[in-house]
Amino acid sequence: TYHGYATPLHKIRHDDMLPAQLLTPFQADNDHHIKDTYNYLTVQTDIRMPRRYFSYLQDEYRQRRVCEAIQMAVRYQEEELDRDARVLNVAAGPGLHAMAALDAGARHVTCVERWLY
Repeated sequence: TYHGYATPLHKIRHDDMLPAQLLTPFQADNDHHIKDTYNYLTVQTDIRMPRRYFSYLQDEYRQRRVCEAIQMAVRYQEEELDRDARVLNVAAGPGLHAMAALDAGARHVTCVERWLY
């Protein structure tokens, strides 16, 4: 049973607070009904993201497989298609994939990351 007066303040009841339709970040930031919830979720994501990177960095099998795929893609661009490999690394995180692309022979790597740490 849900008792609104007995729950901690940091709990979110999604059906009451989140919109029924998908909003863009601009709309969520400027809609006075949803702004506080959007800001709360943004802060919670900012707090949890570095922890996710640490667990990802410890997964050696996954790291090895991703680096192999990057090497195959860069080699394909350079050898089969005879093009300079240019890589866009979206959600770059700690930058390991960018370094793997450079090690594989990419001519240029651009990293994009929302979080600044």
